Amino acid sequence: MHVDRPLIGVNLLFVRPGYVGGTVRYAEELLKHLVKLDCYRLVIYVQKGVIQSGSGALESIPRREFSVLGGLAGRVLIEHLILPFVVQRDGVDLLFSPGFVSPLWGKFHKVVTIHDLYYRLFPQFVRPWQRRYWRFFLPLSLRGVDAAIADSESTRVDICAAFPWAKAKVKRIHLGADVLHRVAAKRVDNRPYCLVVGNITPNKNIETILAAFALLKEGGVGCRLIVAGSDLFGLLARELKSIPITLDVEMLEHVTDDDLASLYANALCLIQASYYEGFGLPVIEAMGAACPVIASDIPVLREVGGNAAMYFPTQSPADLSEAIRKLLNDDEIRSRFIALGRENAFRFKWRETARQTAELFDDVLEKVS
Repeated sequence: MHVDRPLIGVNLLFVRPGYVGGTVRYAEELLKHLVKLDCYRLVIYVQKGVIQSGSGALESIPRREFSVLGGLAGRVLIEHLILPFVVQRDGVDLLFSPGFVSPLWGKFHKVVTIHDLYYRLFPQFVRPWQRRYWRFFLPLSLRGVDAAIADSESTRVDICAAFPWAKAKVKRIHLGADVLHRVAAKRVDNRPYCLVVGNITPNKNIETILAAFALLKEGGVGCRLIVAGSDLFGLLARELKSIPITLDVEMLEHVTDDDLASLYANALCLIQASYYEGFGLPVIEAMGAACPVIASDIPVLREVGGNAAMYFPTQSPADLSEAIRKLLNDDEIRSRFIALGRENAFRFKWRETARQTAELFDDVLEKVS
C-alpha cells in the first residue's frame, strides 16, 4: 500500500487557451471536487495560457506547462513523446487523461475518459483529419490504460460493442450538474424564448430546431431561440440562410456560469435535439434550474432525462414545434415538467462523480500495491 497519498497526474494537454466545451467543463468540475476529497496529491500537465488568474481551484494545483507549436500535430508529439518522460520524472503513480486519449507508453498507471464514439458512429459529421486521429489514437489508448471511464451507460455499451476486448476496463460514471444550482438567477426580458446550450456541431441537429421554429412562425406563434455557444462550423448561419422566412435567433458566445444560470431559469425550455451525445449535460443543468426540457428520443437522453423530459423523434420538426406549443399554452404541463426535472436533477452531483472516480483510481493502484 502507498505510505503517502498517491500522486495523480492529470493530462490536460488537449485544452487549448480560450477553448470552452463540455470536456473542459468535465475536467474542471471533476478536479475541483477531487481537491475537496483531499485524498491525493495532484499535478496538472497543460498548455501555457490555459490556466489563468481566476481559475479557482485549478490555480491551487501544481502544474507543468508546455509550449505547444504546430496545432494538433505539435500537441500529439508532446503528449506521446515528451509527456511520459516528464510524468515519470515527477514520480506520478497514475496519469488521468479526461480528454479521450492517453499517452501510449510510460511506466505509470493510466486511466482515460472516453466521452463518446461520435467519430465512429457518425463519421459523416467529423472532418477527415479528426476521424484519422480518433481511429488511430483512441483504440491504442484504450489498450494501454488500466481503466476507462464512460459518461453514460449508453456510451459504455457503445465502447464495449466497438472494442469488445476492452469490456472489463470500462466503467460508467455519470457526470454531475449541480454547479449552476447554486448560482442566483438574474431576470431577463419577458419575451418567451427556447434555449440551446452548446457549440453548434453536426450532431446537434440545428436544422430540425430551425425547421420547427419556422413552423411556429408560419402558424403565428412568436418565440425566440437563444443559442449559448459558438457556431464553429457555420452550420447555424448556413441553415438560417436556407430558410425562406426570418427567424428570431440570437447567439451568445463565452457565457459565464451566472449568465447561463439566468438563461436556464428564464427560458420557456431547453431544446436538446441531438442525434448523438455521450451524456447530455445541459439536460440536467436545465432541470436543476427549473427549466423544462424537450429532448430528442435517443437512448442516452432517455437515460439522463428519465421521465422528466418531453421527447420527440430526431427528424420531426412538427413534433418539436408541437411540444413547444404545449409549454407555451399550458402552464400545468410546464409546471409538471419543472417539478419532475428538479427531482431528476438531484441524481447527478459532481461530488459523486469525483467519489466514484477516486474509487476507480484506488482500485487501479491497489491492484499493483
